[in-house]
Amino acid sequence: MRRNFWSKQHTIGLIIGILTITAAIPVVALILYYFRGNTAIWHNLTFYHAVQAQVLSLASIPNLFWFHRFLKKEKWNLGYGVIYATIINFIVVMIIKYAL
Repeated sequence: MRRNFWSKQHTIGLIIGILTITAAIPVVALILYYFRGNTAIWHNLTFYHAVQAQVLSLASIPNLFWFHRFLKKEKWNLGYGVIYATIINFIVVMIIKYAL
């Protein structure tokens, strides 16, 4: 049996994962604003790499919903795509946190 290393389903899962992370960033920033009471959260998010890395890492949590949903429906390639998006997010967080 030949295994596909990349397919259209992987790409769709990757796009879903990246869009979920992108949509979750403002939600996470809003939650941090309410819990911290810091009115300058957008300023901190723009200029401080530690806050950027924190928000990006928290924004990948909603991908767990998609991953679990795709596993329950046995759509393995879509789940792999979501995992790839999470890995890309992890790499970006490490670059922001330690290289910048």
